[in-house]
Amino acid sequence: GESVGVGLFTYPSLMAADIMLYQSTKVPVGEDQRQHLELTRDIVRRFHDIFCKGGQFKKRCKAAGIPSRPTFTDPSPIIMKEGARVMSLTDGTSKMSKSDPNDSSRINVL
Repeated sequence: GESVGVGLFTYPSLMAADIMLYQSTKVPVGEDQRQHLELTRDIVRRFHDIFCKGGQFKKRCKAAGIPSRPTFTDPSPIIMKEGARVMSLTDGTSKMSKSDPNDSSRINVL
């Protein structure tokens, strides 16, 4: 079978954590990152439904004198037509990819 890097599974949750940590209201994303932002929005809404909208947790907060308000900001995407996709340096019709066998098609940072 094929092996799959752990980044495939952890990247979306790490991106969501970054967005939530910095309380971002608007997040510039490319077309291929939109689903990660939607995951972030789902996590934020689920967290608020469980911990901020009532039930035992809200009652505990009220009893402890802790204000019950949304903890995280619900981010919105900013998707510009220009730069929404970073294109390959050798083939302007395909997206830049680190899996491209041609090393000249991308900018390698490390």
